[in-house]
Amino acid sequence: MKLLDAFKKDKVTVIALHRVLMNIAADNGLTLDELLEKEPALMEGTLKQLEKAMTDIDLTAAAPPLQPTADSREMKELRLIKQVMLYRLNHPDAMVIRFNGRITYSDGFIHFILQRLDWWEYSQEAFCEQVKVPYQTLCAWIEKENYR
Repeated sequence: MKLLDAFKKDKVTVIALHRVLMNIAADNGLTLDELLEKEPALMEGTLKQLEKAMTDIDLTAAAPPLQPTADSREMKELRLIKQVMLYRLNHPDAMVIRFNGRITYSDGFIHFILQRLDWWEYSQEAFCEQVKVPYQTLCAWIEKENYR
């Protein structure tokens, strides 16, 4: 199977690619739409190069990945990542990166994350790595929640 075929079948990979493109735009001080409007030739060339690379890479030649067991830490991390990505996909305002670099989170997203933290059996630091929320931010949410 070619990498391009894998992209067509794997929504999480497509979301990750979209995030990379958004980061490229943000690095240039633009939204993704603005980047596409202002630099169509650049984006078209980049996308053509990316598509060529993806059609050239054969995934069947790579060694098969190790399959984590159903109750392994890796599977729990993957399930958590998937839940967070699906939430963010369904709620675009859940986590918004502002022009000044600050990130704002919706109340629903905060509640969603704190619910997931309740059943997380590893460290809060590891949890933060998986959900892509800074540790200090999570601590502030927990403290705020405890005062309610």
